[in-house]
Amino acid sequence: MKKALRLTLLAALMVLICLPSCTKPEKQIIGKWKITYAKVDGYNDGEAKGEVWTFKENGKFNGYISLGKKDDMYFDCNWSIDGNELVLKGGDLEVSGSGWSEELVITLDIEQLDKNNLVVSGKMKDTYYEDGEYDTYSCNVAYELEAK
Repeated sequence: MKKALRLTLLAALMVLICLPSCTKPEKQIIGKWKITYAKVDGYNDGEAKGEVWTFKENGKFNGYISLGKKDDMYFDCNWSIDGNELVLKGGDLEVSGSGWSEELVITLDIEQLDKNNLVVSGKMKDTYYEDGEYDTYSCNVAYELEAK
């Protein structure tokens, strides 16, 4: 009887340990996240600290993105997760000081995601229209965020 009780308790403990780690990233990321650290093409973007990213259940995202020395912007777009990759993608975005972004795609590897922390890094590619011409800007980005 003691052995059966021990095995039952051990099985229940394993289920409790596994449940938080078994939650899909799509469910874990939904909500508001505050930027605690941002790095864009090698420089620490201190102005981003405290800005908020919001991931909604319907696959919509809004938040602040720094484009390095180029510009900063708040934008709305779509988000998706494929395995360990977070993709933010949107088009027709007004960029502060430089006209219109035809399309912005940010592809981020999820390095950490739990109920309190989100750490991502990857590439940003911005195709924009300025002075009558299309151009493309790309850079490396890294963000650390905490649940708000």
